[in-house]
Amino acid sequence: ELDTAQFKIGNGVDDWNSLPYGGLYGPSGSPYKVEVITLDAPMIANKQLNLIQTNISPSETLVFVDGGSPQKFGVDFTSVGNVLSWTGLGLETIIGVSDILIIQYKY
Repeated sequence: ELDTAQFKIGNGVDDWNSLPYGGLYGPSGSPYKVEVITLDAPMIANKQLNLIQTNISPSETLVFVDGGSPQKFGVDFTSVGNVLSWTGLGLETIIGVSDILIIQYKY
C-alpha cells in the first residue's frame, strides 16, 4: 500500500481490510530493505536511481511497478552497489515520470 508503505498479500478468501500486514521478507537474520520510489525526470533521463543502501545481492532484488507485474533482474533492470538501472532493458519501455517503483533488496 502506497499510503502505509506496507504490504498485504491476498489469499482469495478474506476481505482485504481483514488481512494482516506482512511484507516481503528474506530468511530470518537476513536484512532486506523495501523502498517505494516515485520516479522523477532525472531518474528517467539517466535510466537509473540510487538506493538508500548498497545492494549486496543484486540477483535477489525484487522490483514492481505499482499496478504492474514483477520485473526480472538482468532482463528488465540491473543493480550494482546502490544503483538500480534499466538502460537498454525492459523496464525502460514501460516506466515514466511519476510512476512508482517498489523495490526490495538485500543490504
